[in-house]
Amino acid sequence: MSNPLRILLAEDSEDDALLLMRHLRKGGYDPIYRQVESASAMRAALEENDWDIVISDYQMPQFSGLDALSIFSKSGLEIPFIVVSGTIGEELAVEAMRAGAHDYLMKDNLARLLPAIQRELREAHIRRDRKKSEQTLIESEQQYRILFESSPEAIVIIGLNGEIIDCNPAVESLTGLKRYELISQPVTTLDLDLLKKAANDDYLPYFTNLLSDQKTARFEAKLRHLHGDTRWLEIHLANLNREGKQWAIQAIMRDITERKSTEEVLQNFAERLTILHEVDKAILSARSAEKITQAALHHVRMLIPYLVAGVTIIDSETNEPDLLAAYHNENLIDETGFPFNMIYEIPEVMSVLENSAPFIIEDTAAHPRMRAHLHELGLENINTLLNIPLIFQGELIGFMIFGAENATVFGGEQIDIAYELALQLAIAIQQARLHEAIAYHAIELEVRVEERTAELQAANERLVALSRAKDEFVSNVSHELRTPLTSLLMRQNLLARTPENLTKHLKVMDRETMRLKYMLEDLLRLSRLDQGRTQLEPIRFDLNNLIVQYLEDRMLLAQENKLNLSYECSESILTTQADYGLMEQVLGILVNNAINYTPEGGSIVVRTFKRVESEEAFVCFSIRDTGPGITEDELSQLFERFYRGKAGRKSQVPGTGLGLAIAKEVIDRHNGHIHVESEGIEGKGTTFTVCLPAYAR
Repeated sequence: MSNPLRILLAEDSEDDALLLMRHLRKGGYDPIYRQVESASAMRAALEENDWDIVISDYQMPQFSGLDALSIFSKSGLEIPFIVVSGTIGEELAVEAMRAGAHDYLMKDNLARLLPAIQRELREAHIRRDRKKSEQTLIESEQQYRILFESSPEAIVIIGLNGEIIDCNPAVESLTGLKRYELISQPVTTLDLDLLKKAANDDYLPYFTNLLSDQKTARFEAKLRHLHGDTRWLEIHLANLNREGKQWAIQAIMRDITERKSTEEVLQNFAERLTILHEVDKAILSARSAEKITQAALHHVRMLIPYLVAGVTIIDSETNEPDLLAAYHNENLIDETGFPFNMIYEIPEVMSVLENSAPFIIEDTAAHPRMRAHLHELGLENINTLLNIPLIFQGELIGFMIFGAENATVFGGEQIDIAYELALQLAIAIQQARLHEAIAYHAIELEVRVEERTAELQAANERLVALSRAKDEFVSNVSHELRTPLTSLLMRQNLLARTPENLTKHLKVMDRETMRLKYMLEDLLRLSRLDQGRTQLEPIRFDLNNLIVQYLEDRMLLAQENKLNLSYECSESILTTQADYGLMEQVLGILVNNAINYTPEGGSIVVRTFKRVESEEAFVCFSIRDTGPGITEDELSQLFERFYRGKAGRKSQVPGTGLGLAIAKEVIDRHNGHIHVESEGIEGKGTTFTVCLPAYAR
C-alpha cells in the first residue's frame, strides 16, 4: 500500500519534477504535488493547502531556492524543506542550511532522496511533538486538561507505584478498555510487549532505566487491543516533576502501524535489490550454462516463491527442448521429474512466448496429459504455471517456467522479476555456450591426439595385464581345486581302514565330488555373473543347517591342519531364500581361506545370528579365525579379482585371487552384503560377516 505524501515543489523543469515523483513512487510513496515557479505562487500554495514537505530547486529563472526558503520560514510551518539542485555548490549548500533548509542533495544523486525525506518527516514529527510538550508545560492546568482530553494521541500518566493515575479518551480507542477500567490498575493492564520485560512487576526501575538520565525517552512497542489485533506504537516517556521532584511518568503513545508497514515495504524493496545483486554475482561466477541456470533459480526463489521451476533451451539443430536445470522446492531435479517441457507442444503458449510476452496457465487441469504427468510425479499441487520467454537478439531461444499452487503467487512484481531475470539469463547462457564452443574447437585436435595416444597406451597395458593375469591364474588355479581333492583322498584312505563306515564316507565323498564340480565352474559362473546370464535358483532353507552340514564335512580337514574348527548356531530358525549351491560356495570360500591362513594350534569359529539394519531383518553368519589378519591398506582391495594380500603371498598358499570376488558377487546378487574386520595383528586374525535378507512369511 502506497504512503500518500503531499509535496509543494518549487521547480521550473517539468521533466525534473516528473523524475522526482517517479523516484518517490518507486520508494513506496503516493506523491500529491503542486509545482510553483514564483514567489506569489508559493505564498498562495502555502496558504491554501497543508503540505507534508517542501522540495525546492536552488536556481530558477524567476525564482530561487533562498527566496522559497524565506517565504517558507515566514509561514511558520513545521514541515521539512529540502533543496534538490543540479548546480548548488558547497558554499551555497551551507548558506541554504543556515537559512533554514533541513537538507540538500544533488539531482544526479537521488539515492539519498528517500532516506532524507523519511528522516526529515520523522524529525518534523518529533519537532511538532516537542513543541506541543513545551506548550503544555507553560499552559494552565485547565488548558493542559483540555489538551489532555482532546489529544488524538493516547496519553497515560503512570504513578511511581506502577499504577495508572490517568489516561485520555484516545487510550480507550487504542486499547478497547474504558478509562474507569484502567485508572488505579497496574500498568500491565496495557498489553504492551515491552512491559513483559520488567522483572517481578518492579516497573519504576524499569521505566527509570528506559528514561536513563534523559527527561524523555522514545521507543517503539507492540500493543494488543482488547479484541486481539496488534498495533505498533511510538511511545514517548517523560518524567513529571513537582517542585523539583518526580511524581509520575507520562507516556504518549502514537499509532505508527501504517508507518511500520511502509518501512516493511521499503525493507522488502531493499532485500529485493540485494537478492537480485546476489543473482547477478552468482551468474557472473558460474561458467557453464547449467551452473548459471542453477544459480539463478536457486537465488530467485527468495523473490518468487515457486514450488517447481526450470529453464529449457530449444536446441538449434534438432529444434527440440533441452532442460538446463530444474528445482523442486530447494532440490535439483532431472528432466524425468520436470514435466513442463511439454509446454513446447502447446501452440497457444509458444505463440505468445515467441512474441516476447509471458504466459500464465492458471489451471493445469485444462491440459489433461500434463495433469496426468503431474499426478504421476507427485506434483498434483502444481495448478498454475508462469511461462517466461528467453529472448536473444530477437529470437526465442528457450523458456523459463515457474509452478505454484495458485495464480496469486505470480503478481505483477513477480512477473517483472522473472522477466528481468530471463533477459539476464538469455545473454549469460548464450555467452557461456559461445565460450564453451570456442574452447572446444581450440582444444579439439589436441584432445583427439591425447585420446588416441591414451587408447593405444591403455590397450597395451590391458594386454600386459591380461597376459600377467593369465600366467598367474594358470599357475595358481589349483588353489580352488586342491581342497576338495585332498578331502576325497583322506576319505578314500579312511574308507580303506574303516570299511564299516562305507555309507558315511561315500556320502562325504559324493558331496566333495559335487563341490569339485562347482569349483571348476567358478570361472564360468563369474563370467555369467558379469554378463547377467546367471539364473538364481532360490529356495527357502535354514542357514543353521547349511553351516552344520558344511562344517561337519570339513572337521577332518581342520584336524589334519591341527586347527580347532567349531560353530555356534543361533537357537532361532534363520530362514532365508537364496540359491543353496551358491551359498555353499560362498561358505566354502571363506572357511577354506580361514583353514589355509590360520597357523597350527589356531581356532576358527563360525556363528549364526539375526540382525536388523534400517528396519530390515537379515540372517547372518560370521567366520572368525586367529590367523595373521589383514592390514588396513589391503581391506579396500580384498574383493578385487586376482588380488592376493601379503598373508597369501607370504604363506605361499596357492590361489587364484578369485574366491572373495566370487563370494561378494554372489552375495550382492542376493541383495545381501559381506563385511570384513581385521586389525592386521598376528594372532587376532580376521572376521568375515555375511548377511542375507531374512525370509518374510
